[in-house]
Amino acid sequence: MNRDIVDDVRQGAADALGKTEATAASAKEGILDAIGRVSEIVRTVRGFGLDDFLGTVGLQRKQSPALAVGMFGVGVACGAVLGVILAPMSGEESRKLFKTRMSQLFDKSERKVHATVDDTVEKAKSAFDDAKAKAKDVSSTLEHGVEHATSKVQGLRRAPEMDNGTNGRSR
Repeated sequence: MNRDIVDDVRQGAADALGKTEATAASAKEGILDAIGRVSEIVRTVRGFGLDDFLGTVGLQRKQSPALAVGMFGVGVACGAVLGVILAPMSGEESRKLFKTRMSQLFDKSERKVHATVDDTVEKAKSAFDDAKAKAKDVSSTLEHGVEHATSKVQGLRRAPEMDNGTNGRSR
């Protein structure tokens, strides 16, 4: 019977250990996933270049540099002529408007990046807290199992003393 109790305690401890390892692995996976997301965001922000800006306004680079330079020249000439003819505001006002809109675009991008990073960090913290709580639950369960098994073993140790016929009385 003592062996059954010891086996039960061992099985409970093994189960608790397995659950703790699974919870820790889950938390680790969540944290690594969050770190991966943050790294990806940082790479994206660092990699924001001219091609990305052009893509934002619906343009892209051409494959041939000579063709691109020629088209750029034609565009500049047409734009200059049309700008002088049709300009609804002065050059200074246009530059201010352009500067304001670019500043707004960068501010919006920065807010989105910060929000994404903050969200990812919160998710990582939440996953870690969940894993920590699960580990505490498993630890508590294991402690209760050990206490229960210990009390049973102590009870079994006392039982032979009671069964020797003296019932605790001296002869």
